[in-house]
Amino acid sequence: MSFLNSIYSFELYVVLVQSEVFRDRLAKLSFKSQLGYKNNSYLYRYFPELSRSISKHYQEYNNAIGKKKRELVCQEIQNVAQLLHSQGQKPTQRRVTQLLTKPGVMRNLWVRSYLREIQQSFGYD
Repeated sequence: MSFLNSIYSFELYVVLVQSEVFRDRLAKLSFKSQLGYKNNSYLYRYFPELSRSISKHYQEYNNAIGKKKRELVCQEIQNVAQLLHSQGQKPTQRRVTQLLTKPGVMRNLWVRSYLREIQQSFGYD
């Protein structure tokens, strides 16, 4: 029985390594569902290197997406602050928040500190 499992595991390993899908962020879920498993323990147990590789790619993907979102938020804050400054108003947190498409981002500490940097670059405070 274990011989059959090892052959099956090797064939599965070859399929996983040859396909480019495992680099996708949903690779574990798609392979898990294709194989009919309810959890990822099989992948962790029999393919630890592949599982770590998938996790690493997923983490890199999430970091890249997060960085892109932060850049977009910073760009929007810069544009709103520039607009308020050109109208002769101080770009306060309240005014900037009212003009943002997603005002909830102002809850983040790094967003508020970025706004303070912009205020200082305009000569406020």
